[in-house]
Amino acid sequence: LVNAAGEEYPDMKIGVMSDLHFQVAQGTAETTVPAMLEQFKADNVSVVMITGDIGYACEEAEYEKFWTAWNTVFPDEETAPELLVVSGNHEFDRAVFKKETYEEAIERYMRIFKLDELNQHKVVNGYHFIGINSENESTHGLYTEATTTWLKQQLDAAVAENPNNPIFVTAHQTMPNTTYGSEWDSFQKSNSTAPLYEVLKDYPQVVYFAGH
Repeated sequence: LVNAAGEEYPDMKIGVMSDLHFQVAQGTAETTVPAMLEQFKADNVSVVMITGDIGYACEEAEYEKFWTAWNTVFPDEETAPELLVVSGNHEFDRAVFKKETYEEAIERYMRIFKLDELNQHKVVNGYHFIGINSENESTHGLYTEATTTWLKQQLDAAVAENPNNPIFVTAHQTMPNTTYGSEWDSFQKSNSTAPLYEVLKDYPQVVYFAGH
């Protein structure tokens, strides 16, 4: 494959997962997620992106199950793929039901996934991967000027490095009228990802992944 400038792309394989929904009780994720990770390992992917809802009720035991699966398949941190995760609405279930605050949910999420910064920008084999997180606990997410300003800065930095390479961006919520389910009335009324779209539409090299 070559890019718009006729340059050959470096070899790159990406694994993408969403809505794993690990639960404290035994569920299907205990078999499906390890199987998917094993497939990613067999395919020698360089990056694994998880677009939110790793757990179902944001209990620590649910995330421990994810790390058990990950560390079983990729026991060597040096050879494991780069992991990029973003939060989904289920990461805030306890906040939705007023059992904790959004800030407490985010603190736990960042601690469990060893994040210094909530939004992530990683470069792997010359490709840029950007992960965006909702600014509150609402089901359809909230993305304000704080997030869109940061996003534009990251995109501009990626374009400055190589304007011809794709840039991979992920958040949990979909863009309206793009995939199955994104046309639902609740999405249209909330219009939560409209601020993201207003930024992304000026970057045709962006490949956007979502779940929900």
